Amino acid sequence: VTLSGVSSGAVYLLGLAPAAECTTSDSVSGVAEYAVTETLSARPDGSGVQTAECFGAENEAGIKAPTVKVRFLVAYAFGGFISPAPGAELNPSAHKITVRFRLANGAGKTIPASTMKALAEVYDVRVTLRGPDTKAETSSCSWDGAKQYLQCVLTRPVDIRTGKSHKYTITATENLGTGFITVPPDADSQNPEPVYFK
Repeated sequence: VTLSGVSSGAVYLLGLAPAAECTTSDSVSGVAEYAVTETLSARPDGSGVQTAECFGAENEAGIKAPTVKVRFLVAYAFGGFISPAPGAELNPSAHKITVRFRLANGAGKTIPASTMKALAEVYDVRVTLRGPDTKAETSSCSWDGAKQYLQCVLTRPVDIRTGKSHKYTITATENLGTGFITVPPDADSQNPEPVYFK
């Protein structure tokens, strides 16, 4: 029995994960029962860790094939930074940097507000600021119900460098059951984004 369509350890965007397919063969005694395909997800919307299985195969000699399993991750896509914009020049005297964005599915449509709120409530969305000779700064995101976006407040590093020659990056990450990963950008956004201190 072989399982195709999805790959072990792969990350797919919500709504764009390929279907798992099972193939059963036996060149000696022939196939009596072909394997059945099933995909299991821990989250109702189909995101998070999923397990595709091929099971139930048996040949004409009565030998049952072992179950074949593949685990993969279905992630939310990045819907783009609302602020700061990519390439923004930040105020070096400001002690806080407010980052705002939304998450989307693979087609670029914003996911339900209730889903983003739930992720924020358990601190499963974060942003990290990295830069030259600077310790990375990370902040968990909260949900702004009035403005309908995720909001994260970073503390500005003390030893920042100013000017276009010193690029910093802000990266949004999500945890859907396998630890934090960079939120995959959709076709119209970028993550991480570059920023500078003017």
